[in-house]
Amino acid sequence: MAAVAAIPVARDEEPAALLRPLSSGTQGAQGPIDPGPPASSQHEPRKIESPEQTPLVGDFYACEGCGAQNPTAASFCRNCGQNLNLRQRPVNTRISCGHCGQATPAGFMYCQHCGNRILPETAARSPVASRSNEPAKLSPQPPVVKSGPPARPVGDGPTNRDKNGLRGRFVVVRRDGGDGENLPLSGEVCDLGRSTHRCLADDPFLASRHVRISWAVGGVKVRPLDTVNGVFWQLREPYELLSGDVFFVGRELIRFELLSGDERDLPSVSEQGVRVLGSAPRESWGRLRQLTTAAVNRDIWHLSRPEIVLGREEGDIVFPDDEFLSRRHALLSRVGGKVRLEDQNSSNGTYVRLRGDREIGPGDILRLGEQVLRYEP
Repeated sequence: MAAVAAIPVARDEEPAALLRPLSSGTQGAQGPIDPGPPASSQHEPRKIESPEQTPLVGDFYACEGCGAQNPTAASFCRNCGQNLNLRQRPVNTRISCGHCGQATPAGFMYCQHCGNRILPETAARSPVASRSNEPAKLSPQPPVVKSGPPARPVGDGPTNRDKNGLRGRFVVVRRDGGDGENLPLSGEVCDLGRSTHRCLADDPFLASRHVRISWAVGGVKVRPLDTVNGVFWQLREPYELLSGDVFFVGRELIRFELLSGDERDLPSVSEQGVRVLGSAPRESWGRLRQLTTAAVNRDIWHLSRPEIVLGREEGDIVFPDDEFLSRRHALLSRVGGKVRLEDQNSSNGTYVRLRGDREIGPGDILRLGEQVLRYEP
C-alpha cells in the first residue's frame, strides 16, 4: 500500500506521529519519497522568506497568532504554521495620506484625494484597514483618555495646524488662470525651490531653495533665500518705491532709481568755446531701467512728470509686444517727495521684489521665477 505524505496541521494540534520524517526506504506511488529536511522542534516556527520579499496582491488573511499576512488560499500561516481554518475577514491595506488624512490603497505613490506624494515614512506608520460588511471580531480596547487644552482652530495664531500638521498651502496658478498643483506647508519652517517640489524642478530661474516660509500671527512670513532673481509679491494696494526697487509688469522687469542732485540739474556744456546744441533739458526726478536676461540694460526712461502710466497700448511708456500687459497696466506717481507704484486693475497684476522678510495673508500671491503661487491658510 502506498505511503501517504504527511499533512501539516496547526502547531498546537500536531500529533507526534505526524512529526516523524519518513524513512529513506519508504516507497510512494510514484517511487521513493524524498524525506525532506530533518524535523525541527515542535515549538520552533517554520522559516520562510519574509513578506517583504514575497509581497501579497489583493485580499489577504491576518494570522491570529503572529499577525503575518497570508494569501486567501492558504490553510496554514506561512510564518508560524498556525491553522488558518478559523480565519479573520479579508482586509485591504490602505495608507493614510500625510497631507489630507484620507485613506489610499497601499502601493499607490500619490494620494487619490489630494494628489500629493505619499511619503514612505508616513505610509509605514499610518496603516488604515478598509473592512468588508462582515462584523468584526476585535478584542476590546481600553478607552483613550485625552488630556490637555483643546486644539486651536485653523487660522488661530502661529502654533495653529490641522490634525495632519499642515499650516496652509500654496496653490500653483497656471498660465490660463486656473489652479494647478497644491504645495502643502507643514513643520515650523518650509522651503520652496527647485529641489523641494517636483512641479518646481524644471524652472531654471529658481534656486535649489528659493524662499523660506515660517509662521506669524496673522499668516505666514516669507523670507527670500535667492539673491539672483529674488521673490516678488503682487501689489494689493499702492506701494512706496525706494531707489533700487525692482518690479514686474507683464514680462517686463524694471528697476526704479531716484536721481541725485548732480543728475537733476545738469549745466549747459561748451566745447572749444562753442555751446553744445541740443534739446532743452527738463528737470527729472527719477528713471526706469529695463533689465534683460542677458544681465544688461536695454531701455532707460527719465521721469519728469508727476504721473507715469505703463501699459501695452496706453500710457507714457508702452510695450506693444508684451501680451501679458494690460492696455493700461500700472501707475507711477510722485507725491510729496515719495514715489508710489499702483496696479491699474490689470489682468496679470503688478509685482514688486521683496526687500526682506514680509508677512502675507490669505489670497496673497508670490512670483518665484516663472511660478505664480497663491497662499491659502
